Amino acid sequence: MNCKFVNIYEDIIVKDCIMRHRIRVEKTFRELAITLISNFSAEFTFSRLKNITRTRDIHTVKNYTRYLSEAYLTFILERFSPKLKMQIIAQRRFRAGKFESRMFENLVAVELHRRYASKTM
Repeated sequence: MNCKFVNIYEDIIVKDCIMRHRIRVEKTFRELAITLISNFSAEFTFSRLKNITRTRDIHTVKNYTRYLSEAYLTFILERFSPKLKMQIIAQRRFRAGKFESRMFENLVAVELHRRYASKTM
C-alpha cells in the first residue's frame, strides 16, 4: 500500500477519532475501523460488531461507527424497507454477492452520497 495513504489513514484514525473523542481503548477502535473498511458494502449489525471487537457495550460500537462516519472514513446505509419498523430494526449496510459488484456498488453509493449530501446541508 502507498505510504501516503497509510499516513492519511493514520491521521484520520488518530487525530479525527481517537484524540478528538478521547477514545481510551485504542486497540478496540482500530479493530472496528479495520473490520468496517475491509468489509465495505457488507451487511452488519451492531451486536455482531460488538462480538467481533469483544466490546461490552453496544453503545460503544454505535459511538465508534459514528466517529468513523463523522471523519468521512465510512458511512452507513440503512437497509431499505417500506416499513419504518423494519428500517429501524435492520440498520445494516447493503450487501452484494461478489467482490467486483460490491466495489461497483460502493463507488456508486459514495458518488451519490457526495452529490446529494452536500445539497442537504
